[in-house]
Amino acid sequence: MFGLNPSRLKKGQTLWVVVLLLMGMVLLSAGKFSGGLSTNVSPQPEATGKQNQGNGSLGLEMAAVETMLEQRLVNILGQVQGVGNVSVKVFLASGPKYEYATNVSTNKRTVDEKDQSGGSRVTTEYNDTGQLVLVQTATGGGERPVVTKETTPKVQGVLVVADGAVNPRIKESLTRAVETALDIEPHKINVMPGK
Repeated sequence: MFGLNPSRLKKGQTLWVVVLLLMGMVLLSAGKFSGGLSTNVSPQPEATGKQNQGNGSLGLEMAAVETMLEQRLVNILGQVQGVGNVSVKVFLASGPKYEYATNVSTNKRTVDEKDQSGGSRVTTEYNDTGQLVLVQTATGGGERPVVTKETTPKVQGVLVVADGAVNPRIKESLTRAVETALDIEPHKINVMPGK
């Protein structure tokens, strides 16, 4: 394995190979646990900072974002000359994601113990805690988390039904308009002629 033949290695070289393998294993395992506090949580957490249980509110928010995008596209596409009646359905792959501000506190405690036989032991303990930063709402009805970053929802596809889509030029114009408005690839857009 890896072209290493233990019988051909000298004692010092074998030690280095073992040390390097152990360091690699430590780094791999540290990478799994070093994520710290997760900042990608579902939108609108409770005032106590707990994550929402279930996906009910996320599904409702995705539906609201889909409806808002559909209305905007209907308003834009309806203004294109020769389109006629137009209806739009937007499909989201994921909803918006939020990162919230947190107050992070890091504590370090070191204990140096010495026993009667002259031996000593040093123990270092690290403790990281994070607390969600909340701000009072303008109406005074409670608190809401401070959003530091919002990632826009990912559009999976768009279906456009328009009376004027019988004309290939209109169909191409509608495809380009949706492509530009939502910044998505043309293969995710389907424009169909209406009745």
